[in-house]
Amino acid sequence: MILETLLTMVLFAQDPPTDERIRRWCDDLASEDLEVRDEATAALVKIGRPAVSAVRALLDHRDGEVRLRARSILDRIEAALKAKALTLGVSCDRKKYRPGERIVIDAKIRNVEDFPVTALKFIHDGGLLADCRIVVLRDGKPIRYAGGFLPQVMVHRHMTEDRFFVIEPGKSASLRSVDFSAEWDLGGMDPSLKAAYEKAKQVPLKSGRYTVRASYRFQFDLRRLEGASSRDWSFAGNSKAMLARAWQGTLEGETEFEVVE
Repeated sequence: MILETLLTMVLFAQDPPTDERIRRWCDDLASEDLEVRDEATAALVKIGRPAVSAVRALLDHRDGEVRLRARSILDRIEAALKAKALTLGVSCDRKKYRPGERIVIDAKIRNVEDFPVTALKFIHDGGLLADCRIVVLRDGKPIRYAGGFLPQVMVHRHMTEDRFFVIEPGKSASLRSVDFSAEWDLGGMDPSLKAAYEKAKQVPLKSGRYTVRASYRFQFDLRRLEGASSRDWSFAGNSKAMLARAWQGTLEGETEFEVVE
């Protein structure tokens, strides 16, 4: 079985599968030989998108196992496609600024696939959130721009449908925007202390080139919603199902701007 799977992978690399070979593997899902059925399943999953139409036609097959395998194959293909469905873009409202001018940075996720993708919004209100960070660097070192801090909030575990995006094919959704015109001068004080910012001064950004790096990350173990821990959560509407199918992973994006006298 392992040898057959390896040979299949080699064939894929040398010769992309034709419609005829896809149909043959679809027919093999009804084989009386378990190894043949398993090999066909693995092959169709690996083919991915080109196999979707043929496999979808098997959802009405008279054989119950074929229907189950077809559903499993489609789910695995969609999961693989969904993992690469989103991209993260970060942009500034301009490319050049003078010291003291307002800078607006926007981070957006875009769906590059041909099916809708559910993603969790960045809402910092104490509930479950996706992490979206925007870091501004000068000479390779992060600056502490004024206006990029989040409030402290009470933690809650209530989920609602409006905490999610459903991003249609080819569409984008804004994750987070920040705007600032200055950075903090902490005068050597510990940046982790709240008191440092009470004494710090805000100063215009220095002349130079700046790099903006944005990241979006969401990872969630759905097993946390099972058993006793589920009593700690409440879900409104369809939010639990939306959480179960929400995109998970990490995205990164980068852009630049310049401050000139």
